[in-house]
Amino acid sequence: MVMKPKILLLAVFFLAFLALPMIMVLARSFTADGTAGITFSNYVEVLTEKGFLQALGNSLLISVCSALVTTVLAFILAYTIHYTNVGRRYKKLVEKAAVLPMLWEACCTPDGLTWEGDTLSGAIGEAEFTALCSGEGGLSEFAVEDYHLTGTVTDFTWLSASE
Repeated sequence: MVMKPKILLLAVFFLAFLALPMIMVLARSFTADGTAGITFSNYVEVLTEKGFLQALGNSLLISVCSALVTTVLAFILAYTIHYTNVGRRYKKLVEKAAVLPMLWEACCTPDGLTWEGDTLSGAIGEAEFTALCSGEGGLSEFAVEDYHLTGTVTDFTWLSASE
């Protein structure tokens, strides 16, 4: 069997950028700092931590609920598009609307959020921001550096736009 060049190139990229890093992470998970050989100490430490089962249960509950809701919505949209007598314009609108959440996630959400102590920092588009979080999980002050926007949750000031 001869592989086409495009498929071979795709397979090489898959191995280099997805499979190989995952294999390396898996292999390193069986080693401990300062020890030689294979060990399960990392897994024992995580699996026996207080709250692990609660976190696992919460994750499974959220996963199952979101999968069920998404499946029902996808079925309704697919049925509407393929098996109903609604107009062609409405079907095109439904197709385009189904793609919007993916575009929103790619274009309009913060990138590279990092926590350091009680400070959250990241970027929204070209604007970098920092936010100081304190108290009952509240935001006490923030700054968006590129736009000189600073203030508190109830009071902020737009000073000027930077070039």
